[in-house]
Amino acid sequence: MKVSFNTNGKVRIGLINHILDNCDSFNITREELIEKINLNENLLIDPNSFLSFQYLEKIILFLFSNSDDPLKLIKFIDKNNSIANGVLGYLIEISSTLQEAIETFEKYWELNGKIGKVFLIEKEEFISLEWVCLLGSPKFIKYATEYKIAWWTSIVQLVKSNEQTILHSIHFQHDVLKPEHVEFYENFFKCPVYFNQPKSAIVLSKNALNLPLKTANRRLYESIENYAKLIVKESIESNEFTSKVRSILYEQLYIGGNFSRDYIASKLGVSERTLSRKLLEEQSKYSDILDEIRFDLAKNYLRNKDFKISIISKSLGFYTSTAFITWFKSKTGSTPNKFRETHKEKCLLNSINN
Repeated sequence: MKVSFNTNGKVRIGLINHILDNCDSFNITREELIEKINLNENLLIDPNSFLSFQYLEKIILFLFSNSDDPLKLIKFIDKNNSIANGVLGYLIEISSTLQEAIETFEKYWELNGKIGKVFLIEKEEFISLEWVCLLGSPKFIKYATEYKIAWWTSIVQLVKSNEQTILHSIHFQHDVLKPEHVEFYENFFKCPVYFNQPKSAIVLSKNALNLPLKTANRRLYESIENYAKLIVKESIESNEFTSKVRSILYEQLYIGGNFSRDYIASKLGVSERTLSRKLLEEQSKYSDILDEIRFDLAKNYLRNKDFKISIISKSLGFYTSTAFITWFKSKTGSTPNKFRETHKEKCLLNSINN
């Protein structure tokens, strides 16, 4: 089974806050950790908003690389709560069956940031619930896999069953740091744990999927699911905000119109403060977007010999040609005229070769 790995993912702020609020177990305060990873506290207000995945990876790698306890992650899982797993975690816990819990995860997995996927594989005697981490470095994948396998195991333990246990074993692709740690893992998971396996998975009885969960609540599930749908809708709209700003800015610069911050905010029906906040939530800034569009347009204009430098600088909103030349040189290392000459030489060479 091939899985596409993504390095540009996002993660729910509620999960970030959960780790930050419990980082004292790693002998570091929330404030110190935020400073270490260069994170803006203002981005952490809405637990259902998203941050770049890179922040989560930085936090996890920093905490565990500075820990002298190799089993700290498994111990940290005991601090797991509804804040960590958010709306999606709550929905899964009150699903009618384990099958519905898995289907709920697949349906709303973007609520927690698309960090990983689960796959149900039927064997001859058992069912394998596999977890695949889609983001991060090998070290992060190891930590995230142990965390998510442990969380899904807690969901499995909610299943009502007449069997003594429906949980047969836990498999991890990665190796155990020390052989003597295996006993700790088996005591934690309350079943055999195997390392260096083909897949990271929870091995279950075949009848496990259709058994009810002890915490099932149909009416509450339907109510929470409506809220989940609303969050997904708002998330999609939020992710489009930077694109909307970029589109309006491009149009205004192209036609020589008004591209001031207050004008763009008014076009979007928000205040300047809200404009800045929404962009910040998507790890973007008005000035950076403006810079990117100016640079793209400048290169296009310079490829056309009919545009004078004075005209280009004015159309891009620079007060003087000197200001434009200085700005362009800071971007490319060459003056606009030099860039134009280089482009002309490349075009001539291509025409000769063809």
